[in-house]
Amino acid sequence: MTRRTGPDRPERWLGLLGADPRPWILASPEPAARWIVQTRLLAEPDHRAVAAAHDEVLADPGTTQLIDRLPDWEAGGEVSGHQSPAFAPNLLGLLADMGVGGGDDQRIERLLDAMARHQLASGRFASFAESRVTPEPAWSSLLCDNHAIVEVLLRFGRGDDPRVARAVGAMAADLGDTTQGRAWPCVPDPVTRFRGPGEPEPTSSRTCSATATGSRS
Repeated sequence: MTRRTGPDRPERWLGLLGADPRPWILASPEPAARWIVQTRLLAEPDHRAVAAAHDEVLADPGTTQLIDRLPDWEAGGEVSGHQSPAFAPNLLGLLADMGVGGGDDQRIERLLDAMARHQLASGRFASFAESRVTPEPAWSSLLCDNHAIVEVLLRFGRGDDPRVARAVGAMAADLGDTTQGRAWPCVPDPVTRFRGPGEPEPTSSRTCSATATGSRS
């Protein structure tokens, strides 16, 4: 999603900096930095410059290295947690932030296909990995798994897939009332019985994900 300034959105943030940093960023050798400025920080983006920056992002060795690190979603493997840089949704989220989109690389498309293939009866998407309670890889899903997978499926253009719509519905159904407002509790996986560090009851002030109106932890 692009967020642009314009007549209805004055560039008030520039007054906080003392100088406009955009020319400096646009002169950067980092194509992802130029793409972000072109798509999010200019009132009137130069569409040819946007397209050129996008092409340069895809050709950049840094992008290639990140894509090369994408795992086989169905092979299993040890991941330290949802914060791990090896967790596939985190790699995909970074690539999306850099300007990589749906259809740009078939390795990404195959990974997204694999993610969408594994959906539990609850509607949540599952991941296949080892953990401290599952030394053998198992398909399971915490609410955090589903949130992370849904996010990247949406960001890479899979919003029309009925499975994604079902998973979004599961996210809404999982919300509960807490002392901090509407939020997601830590619900143990029915297969592994594993859950995150938050409290299991939806009335608790500690939750495994951020509140519905806040940022994802």
